[in-house]
Amino acid sequence: MVFKAIEGTDIVFEAADLGEGVSGRFVASENKVLYNPDAVQPNTILHEATHAATSYYLKTANRSKFPKEIQQAVKEIEYCYDLLK
Repeated sequence: MVFKAIEGTDIVFEAADLGEGVSGRFVASENKVLYNPDAVQPNTILHEATHAATSYYLKTANRSKFPKEIQQAVKEIEYCYDLLK
């Protein structure tokens, strides 16, 4: 579901030298998933794609076109965030 959620977005995946022991990183300001080709694992891509999808859906102002499951997930994340304030 994560990769389906990022279809049609401008999220970019790019190989990068992230330093020793770092396999991946999501850079929200660039909407980019960076991955270390020498250290990447399947779970790394899934993990960083989840960050990217979450960021995309939380930042989008008009959520009415999102599937109901994503609208509900956004509400739940925002609710949890509000509890931390």
